[in-house]
Amino acid sequence: VAIHQVSKSINSAFFSHTGEFLLTTTMSNRLDLYRNAHLQKEILETENRFSHNTTTGRWLSTFMASWHASHDIFVVGSMERPRGID
Repeated sequence: VAIHQVSKSINSAFFSHTGEFLLTTTMSNRLDLYRNAHLQKEILETENRFSHNTTTGRWLSTFMASWHASHDIFVVGSMERPRGID
């Protein structure tokens, strides 16, 4: 068991289809990527961190990144103009 330390709430946490990566979306406006999180002990070590505005500022659900069904790639919505998917 390992701990994911964040300053604000976690909106989502999903494993990739291979189970090698864990991707979290937080209210700290970032996406955190972990490799082999299921093997880590104590505190999770971030493989990569991406800045991303996850706050919608409206009566909408918060953004949650999603993995592709058969590849280790992910997408997440964006409030940037023009609207899009990153």
